[in-house]
Amino acid sequence: MILSLLTTTLLLLARPGASSPSPSHCKTYPGDAGWPSLADWRTLNRTVGGNLFAYVPLGSVCSSTSSQYDAAGCASVRSKWVTQALVQADPGLVRATTYTNNTCNPPAVAVGAPCTQGYYPEYVLQAKNRRDIAAVVRFAKKRNLRLNIKNTGHDFIGRSIARGSLSIWLHEWKGSEFFSDFKTSCPGSKAQYAGKITGGNQWKDTYSEALAAGRLVVGGASASVGSVGGYIQGGGHSPWGAHYGMAADQVLEFEAVGLDGKIITINECTNPDLFWALRGGGGGTFAVVTSVTIKTYPIPEKIVVGSLLLSTTDLSGVADTWWSGIGAVNEALGQLSEAGVMGYYYTTPSIKSFSFTIYHFDVTPEQTRAAFAPLMAKLQAISASANSTGLLTSTLTVSATSYASLVAGYAADNGTAVVSTGGGFLMSSRLLPASAMSDDPAAFLAAFRTAANGATQLLGHLVAGGKVARNANLSVALNAAWRNAISHMIVLETTSSGAEPAAVEAQRLALAKRTSGLRKLSPGSGAYINECDLHEENKYQAFFGSSIDRLLQIKNKVDPTGLLYCGNCVGSDDWTVTDGKVCAK
Repeated sequence: MILSLLTTTLLLLARPGASSPSPSHCKTYPGDAGWPSLADWRTLNRTVGGNLFAYVPLGSVCSSTSSQYDAAGCASVRSKWVTQALVQADPGLVRATTYTNNTCNPPAVAVGAPCTQGYYPEYVLQAKNRRDIAAVVRFAKKRNLRLNIKNTGHDFIGRSIARGSLSIWLHEWKGSEFFSDFKTSCPGSKAQYAGKITGGNQWKDTYSEALAAGRLVVGGASASVGSVGGYIQGGGHSPWGAHYGMAADQVLEFEAVGLDGKIITINECTNPDLFWALRGGGGGTFAVVTSVTIKTYPIPEKIVVGSLLLSTTDLSGVADTWWSGIGAVNEALGQLSEAGVMGYYYTTPSIKSFSFTIYHFDVTPEQTRAAFAPLMAKLQAISASANSTGLLTSTLTVSATSYASLVAGYAADNGTAVVSTGGGFLMSSRLLPASAMSDDPAAFLAAFRTAANGATQLLGHLVAGGKVARNANLSVALNAAWRNAISHMIVLETTSSGAEPAAVEAQRLALAKRTSGLRKLSPGSGAYINECDLHEENKYQAFFGSSIDRLLQIKNKVDPTGLLYCGNCVGSDDWTVTDGKVCAK
């Protein structure tokens, strides 16, 4: 286990004592007069059954100035830097390591270099029950500490790490239970199939456990994503979402610890405001959610999977013919969505690579080929009109599969693939209606190519439309832009390990400028809070749409002191952050 690299696992260590007063409008940090004493931490540790520990960054084993220095341990950490398996097994590490402040991250930490706490938490609760979480919430609230929540660390914008925080780590608290007759406590509740998922579960766990119960669940495309946290609370798009709806649409009930430290049930008749807010209003904001009960579905008898590849021999040139092929795909997405096609399409400009991973439910391969036939004819016509062969080659492959085979693929993901080279991620995203791509295809392709100039990858998600649109009558906080969109488009760039903040900000501004054309072609739409520019212009409108006023009212009611804060979340405009420290405006 990765934690074995830390000699402090589940041991309480001393932290520096108080030395200076904390401004009354700021959270309390180590060194402030109000920071808890070692005796206070020891008392809390006894209260939570010894499950509280002082966090030491993994990179400390690579610094000879640290008491944790261990050459063999350092070699082990470096060999796994940065894999999702490493991120999820450590109570403080996050996938986008730039949000740690890069002060103790191998390979940046050389032998002899200092290692500091950076933006990692100070103390962590390894959560095993709601009672302990409630004690930690009350402790943090009483002492004006910053509270943080982490499950897997699969987050691109630094919302599961917080400098000087008391963090709740849910990852080891796993489990699920499936029912054929679940009822909420609400009067007149009807029995239905459902699954109750515990806070530490990832989708690789939940998919397999639901399959064993003979049911399908709506979850994420990445096996490492948590089933209960920011994914579902932020809306949650799914490979088969257009067939069943968003993940937030599936929720029947939450169990949680409120920010007053009380253990609560949340459904349509008990804490109904929170039930509305937690279905699309964002994670790490309104409560510490410890389980969710979701709808389950019969397993489809017919599933088709496949791929569409566009290649070119024009690898060093402008590749206009190849780009025209991508334009044809974008223009066809509305028609494909109406036919029930779902999937993910990836454009990597530097190597002129385009691939479309296809999911199609309740159809045969012949029906999928028929849905793609108009697009394939257009691609062939573009290729035929080129003045040289090889400028555009399109290949469509489809085949029948089973839900069990899909789940097996997720279960086999052991998280050992490198997900970051030690830098960070910059994103700009947009929820795109079909009209944005088809009303003026030439204008959209021009905006798409501009956005791609310098980008690492453009990731299109054909995951809306269909049932996502038909669920518009549901009373949830989810941004209504999802109901009108068919695709969620991300423009992704990576940042260098150890990059200075000013350089990262300049890169972010340049990315935002290059993607402005996508926003102009989708007026009134928005962006997905879980995969976005952290500093999106008009962020509340972009992330929450017409839900924001009610969300702010609920936030002020359940968390008037800002116990939970994250950068692009509801209520974040009430705070400023300087060098990782949060203060009220």
